[in-house]
Amino acid sequence: MVRGAGTTALCSQCHIRAANYESSANNPNASNQPTAFPIGASSTNFGTHLIGKQFLNSPHGLFYGSYNQIALTTPGLYRSRFSDGTRQGGCDTCHDVHQSTIVKMHPIDYPEGFDKGLRKSSDEAEFEPIRRECIACHTDKADLATLRHPGGEGTPQGDGSKVADACKSCHMPKPAGGTGLYVHVMRISTNPYYSTFPKTGATTPGICSDPYYKTKADCLAAGKAWSLVANSAPDGEYKNAVWVDLDLACGQCHGEGGKRSICSRGSLHVTQRAYTAPARIRVPRRQQP
Repeated sequence: MVRGAGTTALCSQCHIRAANYESSANNPNASNQPTAFPIGASSTNFGTHLIGKQFLNSPHGLFYGSYNQIALTTPGLYRSRFSDGTRQGGCDTCHDVHQSTIVKMHPIDYPEGFDKGLRKSSDEAEFEPIRRECIACHTDKADLATLRHPGGEGTPQGDGSKVADACKSCHMPKPAGGTGLYVHVMRISTNPYYSTFPKTGATTPGICSDPYYKTKADCLAAGKAWSLVANSAPDGEYKNAVWVDLDLACGQCHGEGGKRSICSRGSLHVTQRAYTAPARIRVPRRQQP
């Protein structure tokens, strides 16, 4: 049975959909082209086909290989703490790949007579789309009362009973106006100058369908296609990390149209630092305009 990185490769056939710059027809070096970065910048596509790239880019992957190497656990391809050079956690680490997470379209099919009220959660997990939730590994976050974000109704913590929902609300927002699939890069940037997506009207950062051409002008002059990509900033030694910015993480409540008081990026930056344990904060370098 396929496990770990093998399931990621299998799921990636749909959930990555290799980019045009990863096609040998466009890129002579496609076999060596990293697939975890760059990541396309369309907010709608970012929340659908690109979640595979996001997982590979995330702290759970830190993948350096090409699209065709996803299933391999050769030392150095994956550099997350889930990899020891012989194995690597994959989609099936958290997901039951035979169950849909979109329960509104595909309700969980519990067997006849199955009474959730009389069963333990471990029994329910056999039929649930999520095999392991965040606190299976992040045990230090199991008690939401220890977080310094205000709790209660209308906050990410809610009544404190659904820990994974609290994690997802900030670390895995839905970028397309709250629709689509959850972002899978998971790391949050508290840098007020960092933005996940390029500014409106921007032509950079981007990548050519043949990455030999480094600028949009040269790319288009050669008859190739230019695509915008998400901004990156270092996460330790991983130089091309993509992050959830403050607008995505906090702005869904504290931004324009949110349910809470509107805050500027600067104040969100200060507030986020106050709500997060200092030892856990990783602030990427300021992005250049």
